[in-house]
Amino acid sequence: MNGSFWKSVSMPRFTPLSESIEVDVLIVGGGNTGIVSAYLLKQAGLRVALIERDRCCQVNTGNTTAHLTYVTDLSLQKLVSSHGRDHAQAVWDAGQAAINQIEGIVSTEQIACEFTRIPSYIHASILGDKDESKRVDMSLW
Repeated sequence: MNGSFWKSVSMPRFTPLSESIEVDVLIVGGGNTGIVSAYLLKQAGLRVALIERDRCCQVNTGNTTAHLTYVTDLSLQKLVSSHGRDHAQAVWDAGQAAINQIEGIVSTEQIACEFTRIPSYIHASILGDKDESKRVDMSLW
């Protein structure tokens, strides 16, 4: 497939609100984060509205591959040195929990989205040291 998955699927269009509504939570933005947040809040019994300026999954989400990962932009070693081992571990664990939760939603709601777990690899930066792999602390994983 060339291009973004999200732009290859038909997303529904909704009309603008024509009346005032009262909700517990208003979510602005219909990307992955907004949609999953709305779903979870609704499951928790809250009245939720999600608003999007265009179409869901078309802006930031729309320019992604639909690949979920919990590898952070900042290396784990830098997270540890900046925030401590416990906080770095919490970041890693939260990412893993988020993907597990999305997988659970896919299963519960029987969403035909081809959710698949695949191996993930972290590569040394081409700009980094040749021995960068020796600095990877596998005990965090």
